[in-house]
Amino acid sequence: MLSSIFKTDSSSSSIDPAYGTNNWFQEENWDFTKAESIPNSAIVEAVGIHWNFPQNNRLDFSNIYATLFNRNGNGEWLDSGILNYSFRGEPIKQLWTTSFLVTQPLQALSYIQPTLTMTWFDPESLQSGTIEVASNKKQHYSEGKGLNNKKLKERREHPLKIDSKHPIQNVGPNYYNPLATKWCEENSNPTLLEQIDEFVKSDSSIILDAKPIELVNINENSITILKGISYALGNINGKPLQALLMEGGGIESNFRPKIFKGPNFGEQVTPEQINSLKIKLSYSKEEHNEAQRRTSVFSVLYDLANGKVTTDYFNQSQYSQHFEEFAVNIGLDLSIPFLLNGKQFEFNNGAFYPKPK
Repeated sequence: MLSSIFKTDSSSSSIDPAYGTNNWFQEENWDFTKAESIPNSAIVEAVGIHWNFPQNNRLDFSNIYATLFNRNGNGEWLDSGILNYSFRGEPIKQLWTTSFLVTQPLQALSYIQPTLTMTWFDPESLQSGTIEVASNKKQHYSEGKGLNNKKLKERREHPLKIDSKHPIQNVGPNYYNPLATKWCEENSNPTLLEQIDEFVKSDSSIILDAKPIELVNINENSITILKGISYALGNINGKPLQALLMEGGGIESNFRPKIFKGPNFGEQVTPEQINSLKIKLSYSKEEHNEAQRRTSVFSVLYDLANGKVTTDYFNQSQYSQHFEEFAVNIGLDLSIPFLLNGKQFEFNNGAFYPKPK
């Protein structure tokens, strides 16, 4: 596996300000478009983020929330040090953005210093690798900076309430994403408009808990996967998991709905972003890990069915280790041949094989 280490430009500003509790930190941009060691056709496999912060105040992992956004403003809440597969299939060579949210008022100046890691795969050259971006910036946090006293008083009297016990249905049926919709209306780039419009529709579908399609046709022992359609991927601790593949790459899941952050975005966190965070926090770490395993297998099965990856790639990857359990959860019978988007396969001794005609 190839490995590349990139560092941000040392001439960039050393201070990224934040503007009080429940406001976004100033974003950090990670430009991979000029990473010469990565093929232009390479796609994301998994992403991870971890960060450092001083231990001399109340800043800790329980009140810091990290996000990653692609070039279109399509993003997701991430966990520190845990690989996330929700961006799988997106082009890695683009401008990525991270930002942090702090939900606990602090008494002193503080900072967060992030590191971004991405694993990638190129379906054309069959190369793969890892890129780690170590920021030289310290994203500083100062309670109340940039806020007048009245606003600061309001923030302290009405702090953000995040209840990790809230189930999905308590988020409410009136979900909409005005920021994404507004950006769709104002943006004149047809390709971006289509991608963002797709994001709004898929995100709303996931949030509103639209009834998903069963992934397996039991009578035919077949799987059909189309992009933009929400599929049922079984239950995790009795909680139904559903996911869809987006046209521009990436996976949308009801365990971790995506969020939108358009250009010139203000620092105040939005109700839609908080709803997404509430949903994420309503599941345990173990449940999220299982959801990540299933949705990543779901994504690579689509690539396998459409010739973007080979059975050799699948069999040598981690996905083959999780496929048998995945099949049990969706009701696929591996004791006999099965269809994947019309192509016949067998799964024997932990490996995928095309069934000879």
